[in-house]
Amino acid sequence: MLFELVFFVQLARIATRTRILPKRVISPHLPEHYDEYTEYFGVGVKQGPSPKLWFFASDASRPFLTSNEKIWAVFEPALRKRLADLDESARKSGSHQVVQGKHP
Repeated sequence: MLFELVFFVQLARIATRTRILPKRVISPHLPEHYDEYTEYFGVGVKQGPSPKLWFFASDASRPFLTSNEKIWAVFEPALRKRLADLDESARKSGSHQVVQGKHP
């Protein structure tokens, strides 16, 4: 599971051309080489029920500077589905209107 977290951090670093450091990293199992992962992530890995990454808002808002059609073709369908799911969830909870500056 930890390799997936490494993958997403590395993807963010490649795409933004910045050494993104997660705010928090959680994994169901602590790694054998804990110090190496701490150095890579810039923060210690905490144990929790499922793998999770938190990024700082300033990093999450960075634009993607890397343009690669092959990579985009792989990620675009899943990203679009996730955004649609988030939009549907927000619409059901009423938070969509609040985000747009309207009140429910």
